[in-house]
Amino acid sequence: MQFNLRDKFLLNYLSKKIPAAQHQLLKLGDCFICSRDIDFDISKNIISPNGTCGIAQTLELAKIKAISEFVEREFCKDNNIPSNGFAAYPFIFNREKALAHAKQNAFNELVERYSLYMWAEHNIKYLKTNAPEKYNQSLYSAIQKEITFLEFYKIVPALVNAKDIVSVILYAKTAYGWAFSSAAAECVAKAEQNALKELYINCIGLYRIHKLQMQPSSNFEKQLLWVSQQEKFIQAKINSLGNNAIQIPNALFRDIKTKYDDCYVVAQCYFEKYQETDSRDKFDKMYHL
Repeated sequence: MQFNLRDKFLLNYLSKKIPAAQHQLLKLGDCFICSRDIDFDISKNIISPNGTCGIAQTLELAKIKAISEFVEREFCKDNNIPSNGFAAYPFIFNREKALAHAKQNAFNELVERYSLYMWAEHNIKYLKTNAPEKYNQSLYSAIQKEITFLEFYKIVPALVNAKDIVSVILYAKTAYGWAFSSAAAECVAKAEQNALKELYINCIGLYRIHKLQMQPSSNFEKQLLWVSQQEKFIQAKINSLGNNAIQIPNALFRDIKTKYDDCYVVAQCYFEKYQETDSRDKFDKMYHL
């Protein structure tokens, strides 16, 4: 109850500071998903290029997460840089505490992308299961009522030099092909929850491509379609026997200034041996994104 009251107060505060936008609210199991967009036309885009999304077990926190992602993405869009390794976190009084949270979330974001790339490109040790964590069973079951997974795999790659963080990669085979997602967090359950949200969105995207015969336009939508057809590669990866753990490089941070500095901190995380990541081309080449 205390956290819910705090989140209601914070949401009310942020709503006065951040530009208004349309919200699409969805209840899946015991989770709320909030999608936020200013100008999304569902008839033109399979997945909104500007939309942001949050998931949580309270409505207020899901909305706050969607707003936080908007602040992060808007800065990256305005400066024409990829959003990998960025995170925004709100505050009212304690900016330093919020910055610590933002740095952790930025690190999680970069570990997620880096471990996904390393998993795809190298011979990595991992744990594999076919069922969600008990913590996410309600969410998983609700997704299954809308989208039937013919096959489902959860991959947890072995990480080194990543204290108190795990990465989760999900693969699901649907009637329209394969979808995947990934996330990193302090525990498998939390990472899996975020990855399930992304998996759900990607599956909806495949449905729109195939069932509604919508044509992919953005690079992300084209990638979504391409991945759905990679049966041979995905089966090989989820049945591989890896030998190596992913060595996470040392992380460095920048405190990013934005026009929302009175209510948000934004942190950027980058890896020490990849300091020249401000260029979109260099970053995308490094991560094969």
